[in-house]
Amino acid sequence: MADGLIIPAGSAVPGFSAVTTAGERITREGLGETMLGFFSPDCRACKERLPLFVEQARTTARATGRSVLAVVHGTDEEAREQVAALSEVAHVVVEPGDGPLGEAFDIAGYPVFGLITVDGTLRATAFDPGRLPAPSKAAV
Repeated sequence: MADGLIIPAGSAVPGFSAVTTAGERITREGLGETMLGFFSPDCRACKERLPLFVEQARTTARATGRSVLAVVHGTDEEAREQVAALSEVAHVVVEPGDGPLGEAFDIAGYPVFGLITVDGTLRATAFDPGRLPAPSKAAV
């Protein structure tokens, strides 16, 4: 668990609205079951765990129909490298740390990962994306 860096597991995810780097508007209600990750361009642990997140998204999330959301806190220029790696497997949002997703999830450090259930509850949090639970069934 990633206590203190993100809202606690078991919490209802507050509503939010954000625009991805592909121009899609996303909301909590529109996500379904979602694996998420928060990253910062100047975080060494983020650089180490980003490939693990991408692999987890590719092998587990995509195979089950689970949505994947990656949030990079920084400027477009700072986030360019991370966005390039994440865009092939996730909806990617670049925002300042006090942006709508950072505020909704009360992010206090990086990297942090979570799993949102279909009903909008943060089911689990982790410092390592490989420690998130497998989906209980295919999210359709």
